[in-house]
Amino acid sequence: MALTADDLRVELGFSADEWTAADESRAGSILRRSRVTVVGMVGAGRLARAEADASSSIPEIAARGKAKLAAIDEAVLEYAKARFGNPERVMQRREGADNSVSFADSSDAATGRREAQAIVAGAFGTRAATTTT
Repeated sequence: MALTADDLRVELGFSADEWTAADESRAGSILRRSRVTVVGMVGAGRLARAEADASSSIPEIAARGKAKLAAIDEAVLEYAKARFGNPERVMQRREGADNSVSFADSSDAATGRREAQAIVAGAFGTRAATTTT
């Protein structure tokens, strides 16, 4: 399934009236980048195998392949939710108007990476989620 910005909007709990064209554009960009990250966690070979399995004529193999592809979409959506809510997902020094300094939270929990890795590991096995991008 190809995720859309509208999927992210619904997952984040925004109504269609609250969602702006800028949100739509930003969400699409975040979804594309999140997919790259999650596919990196899975690995190109595992992804290709899941896609091949999903088109198998053997129902059990096709079901497993489709489940793995659905898990990738779920992980992408989970990772994108965190990135949409926390765009400063890397440690950045910020200076406020009052010249105070703060730092963005770059932990795995803040970036959504931990949740995405758990979803991928559940579908592809624990070693599938060890690759980072």
